[in-house]
Amino acid sequence: DKHNALVDQINNLQKAVVKRVETAKKTSEDMRLQIEKVNDEIEKEKAANHAITLEEKETKERIKKCKEDLIQIREKNLEKSFQVQAVKLEVDCQNKIHARLEEEQKH
Repeated sequence: DKHNALVDQINNLQKAVVKRVETAKKTSEDMRLQIEKVNDEIEKEKAANHAITLEEKETKERIKKCKEDLIQIREKNLEKSFQVQAVKLEVDCQNKIHARLEEEQKH
């Protein structure tokens, strides 16, 4: 009877150990999956940050290009403005010359 009780106890202990080992394996697997998930998230985050960095770089380059374009446009406008002023001056001078010639012809 004592022998059977000991055998039962040993069997129960073995079952308990097997259960604990299974539980530990499952916990370990769950942790591994969790770590994988976190690593995936980190990789996604890195990729997103890289994309943002590229976008910022492209945006800065576009801004630089726009500034250069703006400077060129201003220079062209300034050039045109000078040309217009030169034409106005020329017309003004011609008008004064004509006016003076007319005055001289009257006298």
